[in-house]
Amino acid sequence: MKNNLYILLSVLLFWSCANNKVKREEVLPVNNDIEKVNYLLDIKPIITKNCIECHNETTAPIPNWKNADTFKEYALKSSGIEGFTELQARLKGKKDRMPLGRDPLSDAEISKIDLWISQGASIE
Repeated sequence: MKNNLYILLSVLLFWSCANNKVKREEVLPVNNDIEKVNYLLDIKPIITKNCIECHNETTAPIPNWKNADTFKEYALKSSGIEGFTELQARLKGKKDRMPLGRDPLSDAEISKIDLWISQGASIE
């Protein structure tokens, strides 16, 4: 009798754990306060400060990042490294690190660019 009780309790415990599937949305709260990154206010100053010295209209064949469309295209370009666009791979040193010959961007600047890319890299 005692063994049957243990078996029954074990089956109930296993069944309750197996059927206790919680949807991800129920566990993680939705954050509607995620910062919307603005190209002109947030990204362009980083590019101007760190990138335009090499990426301008006089440095062909290096892409001219004064042109927002060209920068966006590069920011979204696949790097061949899973989880990184070409820009992210270079800013984080996964490929030849940029900016070349200068101090790396700050973690805050890189995070801002990452968030901008994750939001679709809008230039408007």
